[in-house]
Amino acid sequence: MPKYICSLNSKSAWYLPPEEVAQQTFSTEKEAKQWFYQNCPDLNLEFSGFHLTIHLPTNFVSCNGKGVGQIIEYSSKQ
Repeated sequence: MPKYICSLNSKSAWYLPPEEVAQQTFSTEKEAKQWFYQNCPDLNLEFSGFHLTIHLPTNFVSCNGKGVGQIIEYSSKQ
């Protein structure tokens, strides 16, 4: 089953302690999007849909064409 890891551009999950990353990791894409709505309440968020990047499928999050963060889909099969 995939997990969805949220990461703000200003505070990338790649550089956070594991306990903080765990708080930004969700079982569904819907929960991950909700995390962005809660953490960026004043922004009109747009989601790109998942695109395969070099390593993992990534859903880029933006507001008015400016990047805000991303949701990375991670599967234990990868």
